[in-house]
Amino acid sequence: MQRPLRCSQWGGPGVPLDAIEQTILPEFGEPRLFLALGRGAVGSPRLRSEAFEGVRLDDQLEAVRAECPTRAQCVFVDAVANQVEVTPVIGWHDASFIGRYGGALAAFAERSPIERAVLAFIDPHLLTTEREFLARRQFRVTFSQFDWRLNDLTGR
Repeated sequence: MQRPLRCSQWGGPGVPLDAIEQTILPEFGEPRLFLALGRGAVGSPRLRSEAFEGVRLDDQLEAVRAECPTRAQCVFVDAVANQVEVTPVIGWHDASFIGRYGGALAAFAERSPIERAVLAFIDPHLLTTEREFLARRQFRVTFSQFDWRLNDLTGR
């Protein structure tokens, strides 16, 4: 059973992480939040070493977005296999990603809404060679298996 998170200064009831992810975060309409929410697993986005703060939140979330295409656990553009492999975190929250990014890239109008959302989400932070690969339109978008092993930052 998952123990709820508690914050005694607010005096409210504990809220499990899953409840935050499934009921609270979707209300913000901000899919980058799902990638910022770490699970402590190898397949999770990297946890930031700073608190998210209201005045800096957009910049912090954009940094999370920018980092995504640089980490194979988030996005892996494989030109040899003609594949763009994406974290299942995006697939788990496809409605949020489609709502925010689904209509952004008219160049990929023939793709499914989630594929367009993925491509629009990663596009600003791709390398030139990756953009050139995508421009050939001979790839498929797949979701990777989530690696639930715990992150071990000690190097053991």
